Amino acid sequence: MKPETFRSLGDLQAAIMEYLWSSGPSSVVQVHEAIADNRKVAYTTVFTELGRLLKKGLVKKRGRHLEVRYEAAVGRSAYLTSIMRGVLSTLTAEHRESALHGFVDAVAGTGLEGLADLERVMRQKRSLKK
Repeated sequence: MKPETFRSLGDLQAAIMEYLWSSGPSSVVQVHEAIADNRKVAYTTVFTELGRLLKKGLVKKRGRHLEVRYEAAVGRSAYLTSIMRGVLSTLTAEHRESALHGFVDAVAGTGLEGLADLERVMRQKRSLKK
């Protein structure tokens, strides 16, 4: 998948991806009904956004005609990891440190469990490098 695929999504596309990640393969009707519960959006708009996500390689389309189902082509975790890598790779060393401080501050804001998770992930990465 191309790096530009992993840019951040707009609000509607993010909502569609969240639905597909949590619900699995779904028809346009199912996606629309779920998304329309929280916002006013036309069926055709959801259909258009699914087409855009398909072109970006973030969703897959299976079936024909009335049996078409869309599903996430990439997992939530892989997508978020790629977003973070993309952001960090574009920063200079000076800005990268500020970004990392901001990230750690955000994790710390979630409580001690978030910091414990961060420490656990860092230990795992260090053990892989040895």
